[in-house]
Amino acid sequence: MLQSLKRAHKLDAINPKLHSCLVRFHEFLTKNKATLDETITEVIESEKGVLFKNKDVVLLNREYLDTYGNSLEAVLEGAKMLYYLNSKLQSTALGLVTNIDNKYQDVNIKTCKNVLKSLKNGDFGPCDTEIEQFMTSCQVLFPHAIDFRSPSSIVHCESNHIPPDPDNYSSN
Repeated sequence: MLQSLKRAHKLDAINPKLHSCLVRFHEFLTKNKATLDETITEVIESEKGVLFKNKDVVLLNREYLDTYGNSLEAVLEGAKMLYYLNSKLQSTALGLVTNIDNKYQDVNIKTCKNVLKSLKNGDFGPCDTEIEQFMTSCQVLFPHAIDFRSPSSIVHCESNHIPPDPDNYSSN
């Protein structure tokens, strides 16, 4: 795991997914430090400076959010880690990812779909109201994207089609 994190860090140290992996790995090390072999602990301690900048995980996540706070993709991963580290900060984490009014440079369908998927997957705990509000905000930004429409409006659109009539097809 450490070797993979080091490789990824060399390739793209600011990658949002890498940030999530680093936070989870840091938490794993903190919780399991006593059970690790002494040799493994020495190797990990020697690499901590490069990967974690010798910071605790909360500070590491806060600095990541501060530094890359103009990117919804980065804030999504940082907010997930904020909730992962302290579930009492759910409303703060949700506010970071669901308030997309001119705050981020990379608000696009793909990133918004990732946020919605994360919300629905429970990465921020139960948040049905926030999911609906986020879908409404995205529907305003992307009115033709069906990903942000309510299920009832999708059914209505699909029922607006005329089924093919087999008599109108010619067979050869």
